[in-house]
Amino acid sequence: MNVSNALALALLYHAGGKVNGKTRIQKLAFLATEQLKEDEIHPYDFVPYDYGPYAKSLFSSLETLEEYGFVEERTRRTYGGSTRTDYRLTADGEKIYEDNLPDDPETDGERRFETIDEVAQDVVSEYNEMPLSNLLELVYDKYPEYAEESVLY
Repeated sequence: MNVSNALALALLYHAGGKVNGKTRIQKLAFLATEQLKEDEIHPYDFVPYDYGPYAKSLFSSLETLEEYGFVEERTRRTYGGSTRTDYRLTADGEKIYEDNLPDDPETDGERRFETIDEVAQDVVSEYNEMPLSNLLELVYDKYPEYAEESVLY
């Protein structure tokens, strides 16, 4: 499993199988990617965009995982009348993720997967329940170079 797909699955797995909204999953993936750089793991390349850091390749990973039946994408109406896309880990996605968790990482690939798992768990536990406006503010404050193109900044 490549590091991009592994991170997308890891974020969903540690979020209890669900991440609400494209913006939230982008920010979680961004924060995880920033931490993973320390271990020379680069799942996504982010650029400044409308709501801060954005990686088109994250959506490519999610689409691929959806094609395999590991992730479901659901679009729903919000109270304000707009739409929001939520991402859910399927039972097959949960199984494939757990089957790939190394018991005792011996190879570089297994160590990278274990690192991705640990970072995803940390990022989700710290940021997933945070209100989106607070999450965006945190990202903009910590990484102002990614806020330059934001429609909110």
